[in-house]
Formats: sequence, C-alpha cells, structure tokens
Amino acid sequence: MNLKIVGKNTIIYGIGNIGLRASAFLLIPLYTHNLSVREYGVLSTLLFTIQIIIILISAGMRTSFLRFAREYEKRDLIGELLGSSLLINLIVGIIIAGVVLFLLPPLFRSIFHIDQIEGYLTLTCCAAMAQTLFLQVMSFYQARNQALKFSIMGVSTALLLFVTNLILLVVLKAGLKGALISIIITYCSVFLVVLVDVSFKKSGIGILITILPRIMRFGFPLIFSTLGQGIMGTSSIYFLGYYEGLEVVAVYSLGYKLATIVGIILTLPFQLAYQPFIFQNIGKPE
Repeated sequence: MNLKIVGKNTIIYGIGNIGLRASAFLLIPLYTHNLSVREYGVLSTLLFTIQIIIILISAGMRTSFLRFAREYEKRDLIGELLGSSLLINLIVGIIIAGVVLFLLPPLFRSIFHIDQIEGYLTLTCCAAMAQTLFLQVMSFYQARNQALKFSIMGVSTALLLFVTNLILLVVLKAGLKGALISIIITYCSVFLVVLVDVSFKKSGIGILITILPRIMRFGFPLIFSTLGQGIMGTSSIYFLGYYEGLEVVAVYSLGYKLATIVGIILTLPFQLAYQPFIFQNIGKPE
C-alpha cells in the first residue's frame, strides 16, 4: 500500500463519510418537527451519552484490529481476530450497561428531571452496543483497504436510519423512544449484513482465545486518550442540562453539529485511510 492509495481512499472515505454523517443533518427536521424542544434536548444528551459509551465498549478494539489485521491475515486468522475483538466488545458492553443501569439513574434524573429514566437508559445502552458492533465489523473493510465498500455501507446506513426515523417518528408517532429504537434497528441490521458478507464471502468468523490478551493489551490503554477527547467534547452538554435546562441543550446541540462539519469533511476521511497504511508498514522505516 503506497501513499497514492492513501490519497485515493481518503477521497472515497470522504464521500462515504459525508453520506453517513449527513444523516445527522437530515434528521434535524424530523426531530424538530416531531419532538418538543425539551424532548430534543433529552435526545441530544442521550446521543452524546451514546458516543461516550461507544468509546468504553469499543475498548480500543477497532484500532487493535487494524494494528494486527495484516499479521493475522497472512496467517489466515483475520476472521478469528475480528471475532475475538467482537467478543470483547460484547463482554465490555454488558459490564458498561450494568454500571449505567444500576448506578447512574440518579445522575440522569437530576439532568433530565424525569422519574422513569431506566427505559431511556436501556435503549441508550442498546443503541451504543449496536453502533459499536457496526463500527467494529466495518473496520474489516478498512483493514483490507476496501474503501468503496466501506463507503457504500456507510451511505446505506444513513439512508436506512432516515427511513426508520421517518416511520417511527412521523408514521407511528413513537416520539423520543422511537428515535432511539431507530438507531438500534438500523445499526443492528447493517451489522448483520456486513457480518454475513465477511463471514461467508471472505474468511469466516471465529474466536481464538490466544488472541484476546494481545489485542486487549494494545487496545485497552487507548480508552483513556479517546475518552478524554470525548469528555472534553460532551461535558458541556451535561452542565447545560443540569444548570440551564434541556431547551438550552437543544439549541447548543444544533450549533455543535454545524461545528463538526470541517472534521467530517477533512479530518476523519484522512484518519480512516491513513491508519491502515501506518499499521501495514510498521516494519518499513522508509
């Protein structure tokens, strides 16, 4: 893999990433017309919470998979590498969900001023798990430099997310819970499609116990740096919700989405293309 391929993949990732992230903007009219300002403030806070939970559940496994993908592919064990990383995601996800559901409801009650918060937190944890598994299995395409397939699946996910929200919010009038359920349905569906593609057309999926310690040693320390970045970007949401109210959160989140445009267009596509390049050329100092 040379730098020309990195450049080409960056452009393809950019197109696909814009398509995937564009759903966040396409959903704004659906949310604002079918949810009250306060409900949109609650949803925005939960969406930011999902991103924090994803960092924890991911446990650095996406980067760890990319780091060792070339090595295990040469040994015809890339399917086992992917399966082992997904197993860690599942185990960590169950632990994190337990912590959120049993220890954090009082905190979220004080932020949302909602007594029956457990249902929303359950859906939030499920949505975070669905997105984590989706992102992890999509890293298979990234590791193999299949930028076009990665981008096609990204755009398809965005379209499906829009359709499921349209049905649940506009047709079924499911409200706030409907918005969370649409995330679960969308990412679980695409995860299964990609898993089938990887499993039956590529290399199969398995679990190899000897892989687990290695990928955990590499991946777990990455939680702290990634979590730090996530907290810096989202902590203001919780303070605003607690001190100023959810209506202020709703307005702030709209501005926050606009502020992420530059990163979506420029920074993230380059990261998606460059990370596999680095890990595939570790033994080549030139």
